[in-house]
Amino acid sequence: MQSKRLTLVVHILFILTIVIVFFPLIGILIISFSDAETVRQYGYSLIPMKWSVEAYKLVFANLFPLVKAVLLTLITGGISAGLTVLLCALMAYGMSRPNFAYKKAANIFILIPMLFNGGLIPTYILNSQILGLNDNIMIYLVTGLVTTANIILFRTFFIGIPVSMIEAARIDGASEMKTFVKIAVPMSKSIVASIFFTTLLQKWNDFETPLYYIRDKNLYNIQYFLQKIIRDATYINELYKNSAVFTGEHLPEETLPYAMAIVVCIPILIVFPYMQRFFSKGMAIGAVKE
Repeated sequence: MQSKRLTLVVHILFILTIVIVFFPLIGILIISFSDAETVRQYGYSLIPMKWSVEAYKLVFANLFPLVKAVLLTLITGGISAGLTVLLCALMAYGMSRPNFAYKKAANIFILIPMLFNGGLIPTYILNSQILGLNDNIMIYLVTGLVTTANIILFRTFFIGIPVSMIEAARIDGASEMKTFVKIAVPMSKSIVASIFFTTLLQKWNDFETPLYYIRDKNLYNIQYFLQKIIRDATYINELYKNSAVFTGEHLPEETLPYAMAIVVCIPILIVFPYMQRFFSKGMAIGAVKE
């Protein structure tokens, strides 16, 4: 009886947590379908006084540039996330091996950038003047590939791989690279998926890179493209307000950011359920040779 009560309490807490998490998302969705003029006059409400899709019409007014920005962000983000996983995993695997001679020096080498960095101006000079990445799609691919946090996560995971499996592979004549490819990586699918998804999410939400380095509108990523729509709508509204020929028309500036938030969330919500199935899997269960 006590166990059933405890289960009921846990279920109620989980339901309340889900409601608390989803309530803001539902609010954003509803506001995105609200009439901007009504919102301007009466403020935001959970049940709109007047429904409207004007914000979405403005977002999808230029469908081809929007689709191009989405594809560019997904492709460059996917490639960058894959390279991040590969480079960080390779370095972490070497550092996780007990016979690695330069382990202490490697630890110091990766920790220094975590504590100290050159800052924005030296980074900009390096990327724009030395590497020549202004208005270049490679700026999305080569920046931020290797991070200390990801290396530490991979190293911690690799250390947990049973030593008997590594020794068995060496007895069978496998090289370090073959051991890495055939044993370490397959047993680390959960951490690989986690780092791949979080890196892809960072690239999807990246607004600063195009702000600093991109002037070509054909190379705008999705975040910068949507922010540009908001800035343009604000500018046009201000221009109309100060114009002698103001006709009373007003772009849905109040509801536009919420419609954009929904549009931006859709691809990630599609990808996340597929990636989530890797997170909780114990890949090493039952894999040790006896």
